[in-house]
Amino acid sequence: MRASLRVAVLFLLLLPTAASWALLAARVADARPVRLTREGLALEILAKRWVHDVMQHGEGGFAMPQAMVPGMPAAGEQRLSLELRLYVEGASPRTFDPGELWLLSRSGERREPSQVEIPPTTLRPRQSLLTSVAFDVPEGGDRWELRWGEERVLATRAPMPAPSPEAKTWPERAEEIAAGDATRGAELYTVRFACASCHADPRLRAAGAIGPSLYEIGQVAAGRVPGKSSRQYLYESLLSPSAFIASGCPGIGEGSRCESPSTMPFYGEVMSRSDMADLLEFLLSNR
Repeated sequence: MRASLRVAVLFLLLLPTAASWALLAARVADARPVRLTREGLALEILAKRWVHDVMQHGEGGFAMPQAMVPGMPAAGEQRLSLELRLYVEGASPRTFDPGELWLLSRSGERREPSQVEIPPTTLRPRQSLLTSVAFDVPEGGDRWELRWGEERVLATRAPMPAPSPEAKTWPERAEEIAAGDATRGAELYTVRFACASCHADPRLRAAGAIGPSLYEIGQVAAGRVPGKSSRQYLYESLLSPSAFIASGCPGIGEGSRCESPSTMPFYGEVMSRSDMADLLEFLLSNR
C-alpha cells in the first residue's frame, strides 16, 4: 500500500510539470517557421509582423501621417509584413510570382499585396532566395488567411489598434505655460518627438528633410504673424500645425508656401505641459 501511495503522490506531483512541458512545446511549435511546397518550390514564412502604428516616439506613441512616411499604410489600415524564404527542391527551375500571394478575411474580403520586394522571378534548382511581401488590411482585429494560389499557408489575426490618446485642454496663451528646461527640450526635439527628422537641427544652418528649417526660429518666429510673439507663434504651431503655413519647404522653393493642410503631427495630443514648456524653451533659445 505504501509503494502504491508513493507512486500516486509522485504522479500527482509530476502532472503539472508534464502539462507545463506540453504548453511549452505548443509555444515552440507555434514559433516554428511555416513551410509549404508547391510543384517543387518551397515557400517558408520566416517572420510575420503587424504594423499598426506608423511610428512610435517614447512613452506617448502616436501615428505619424502617411504623407510623412511614404509607403506606410493609410489611416484606418494595418500592415502585415512577411519575411519569406524560397527554395527550389526539384531538378527543374521554378518561377515565384509574389502576386500569387493574397489574404482572405473571415468575412470573405480579399486583399492583394500592397508591397513586394521582387517581381516574378525564376529560381534555379537548389537556389534559395530571401524576400518580403506586405499586405494592408482594415483595422479591427479580423482574422486573415494567407493563400498561395489556392493553398492555405497560415492564419493570423490582426491586433486591435492602440486607442487614440484623449484630447487635452491647453490654455489659450503661451504665457500660461511655465518656463521650461532648454536642455531637456533639445532631447525631446531630437529623440522623443523626432522633430529633427523633418526640420533638421535648429542650431545648424541646414535644410529640413520635409518641413522648413527652424534655424534661428526663436528670432524668426516673431515676424511670422503680426501681433504674435515668438513664444505664442511656436506654441500655436505645435498645437495647430495648419493654423499658419510657413514657407521654405524642400523642393517647393524658398519663397513659396508649404503644403496645406500641414503634414505635421498634432503634438498637443501626446505631450505634457512640461514637454511643451521644455520644447518651447529650446526653440526660443535658437536666435
